[in-house]
Amino acid sequence: MALSIRIVSPGFLTTVLLALCCGSGHAQSGTAAAKPTLLLPKGGIYFGAWVFPEGPKGGGNPTDDTRQLEAQIGRKLAVHVHYYGWHSAFPDAVMNDDAENGRIPMVSWESGGTMKETIAGGDDAMLIERAKAVKAWGRPMFIRYMWEMNLMLPPHLKVYGGSRDGAGELYVATWRHIWQVFRDQGVTNVVWVWNPSSAEKIAEGPRVDAAPFYPGDEYVDWIGMDAYDRTETRVGYVKVFEFFYNEFKSHNKPTMIVETGAFPGLQTQYLHEVQTLTKTAFPLVKGFLYFDAPGHTVHPWSLTPDGIKAFAELGKDPYFQGHP
Repeated sequence: MALSIRIVSPGFLTTVLLALCCGSGHAQSGTAAAKPTLLLPKGGIYFGAWVFPEGPKGGGNPTDDTRQLEAQIGRKLAVHVHYYGWHSAFPDAVMNDDAENGRIPMVSWESGGTMKETIAGGDDAMLIERAKAVKAWGRPMFIRYMWEMNLMLPPHLKVYGGSRDGAGELYVATWRHIWQVFRDQGVTNVVWVWNPSSAEKIAEGPRVDAAPFYPGDEYVDWIGMDAYDRTETRVGYVKVFEFFYNEFKSHNKPTMIVETGAFPGLQTQYLHEVQTLTKTAFPLVKGFLYFDAPGHTVHPWSLTPDGIKAFAELGKDPYFQGHP
């Protein structure tokens, strides 16, 4: 789908063109910094989750909930998902707990303000502060900036400036600008995960093709996939992800299922399919993470007692024993 960018001033056009052509307005000398590790797993693929069974409004504690789930399944999570606002500080105590327990944090970082402001350098002070904090922390982490960016929901439209026209170009320029700020600060412990909504269709709002939002192979380390089995009659694991996987497998990037879930009563079958079909259906997938929490609407993704048993069996499978 061809998208045209809506230009508000000649100066902004120059800024966007520089960002698209050069990665950002920063000096290209920053690209000479050491290339960070891709965090490819050894001994299988990564196994993990976002663990918040009560949801953000239920008063739960993500650290306590994570430890409780790990006790129930008899193993540590390899990757642990976190969510942060644009100006929220990280790393934080929950990520410190990950480091102490051998988990790799997956930082889901929301956008804020408008992308035009970010591209023009208006958020650079905050970005530099965040990059320095991540570098000082020193431990490896995944970052997926503005995941599901191809969903045209109100929060996304706001950062795009109120219109879906040119959203892909704005996103690419913003991603490259953030990437370059971290690069210029010498950050080498971040693995960048580009993570659109991967569902072919979604009920919450209009979804557009993810291809115009791809920042380019140089700027992306892993590809993330978010999709759920959203029917009570069961679509099936392979059907949920094959559309997106087939669209982007030509990039030959390590891929991670970052968010997924199934309705109660279907979780056992869904997780059994994950266990038996991932290796053959999705050979580029190097990590599987379950969304153990309520959805943003009424979707009951939280693991049931039977779901926890199936998740435990999945975690015992030798193929899901990946580690850094």
